[in-house]
Amino acid sequence: MIEQLIGLSISSIWIVIGGLSLLFLLRVLAVVLAKTDAKNAVYVLFMPFGVGYFRIFPERTWLKTVYRIVVAIVFFFSLLAAFWVIYTHFA
Repeated sequence: MIEQLIGLSISSIWIVIGGLSLLFLLRVLAVVLAKTDAKNAVYVLFMPFGVGYFRIFPERTWLKTVYRIVVAIVFFFSLLAAFWVIYTHFA
């Protein structure tokens, strides 16, 4: 049973890495579709935790809905990945 938890936690790390990449690509897509200026584009792309994205694009669009769903998935799997880190620390 513990082997399955460790396997799930390690897989979660890879899902989180892929999810973070997907979140960055969604921010790039939002900047390209909205045709924002360079200052706001840099703000959206490189502010951590999507702060720039939510501040520059306050309106609700399909892209923002997808972005929020991916954020929720990444958060869930990052919690699972934390189990692996805690396990290796105390094992």
